[in-house]
Amino acid sequence: LIITGDVSFSGKHDEYKDALKWFSTFLEELWPGKDMRERILLVPGNHDINLRFSAEDHYDYSFDKKSLKKLSKTKVSKGQAIYAISPFKDFAYKLSGDLDWLPSDNNLCWQSEKFLHIGIRFFLLNSTSSINFENPNLPKIDEKSLENLSKSKRIEEEGYLFNIAISHHGPPDTKHSEVETYSNWDKIKSFFEIKNIDMLI
Repeated sequence: LIITGDVSFSGKHDEYKDALKWFSTFLEELWPGKDMRERILLVPGNHDINLRFSAEDHYDYSFDKKSLKKLSKTKVSKGQAIYAISPFKDFAYKLSGDLDWLPSDNNLCWQSEKFLHIGIRFFLLNSTSSINFENPNLPKIDEKSLENLSKSKRIEEEGYLFNIAISHHGPPDTKHSEVETYSNWDKIKSFFEIKNIDMLI
């Protein structure tokens, strides 16, 4: 089961509580009486980012004046942005049981070897890492994450492996210019070529 994001509307905890309840019912109907959480793969969408949390990186609170002050671009702290995706990470871990959702250093991009026994390797790609309070419509995949994935060891099974990348956003679409697409498509395309990606979902 592949979920490609926009589970919530604005990345709030209550929305994920409702989503978890809905998915629990759905999974019971899909796989009655079985715990099949390891078969769930998911990535965040732009609506899964809590933009209010990410705004913490752009403002400072003055206790003297009891007001917010906008920071200059050179002074923007990067410490709070991680909280913007935390509610989704918590939801994703509870839903799938996948430990890869717990670290913060993978930027929510990793390669899953869970389905090698059926000849499939999945690459989970977070296209929301650059989305924040000031840039709510700037999907891209972090280039450092792509670099790390490019260097990651490949476990090879006998025979051909089908490589599938999963991402909320996609490549530029000339027919539908209103659709949000990767802002760094050239880098992502190069990564797809290095890793022999056969399909993008």
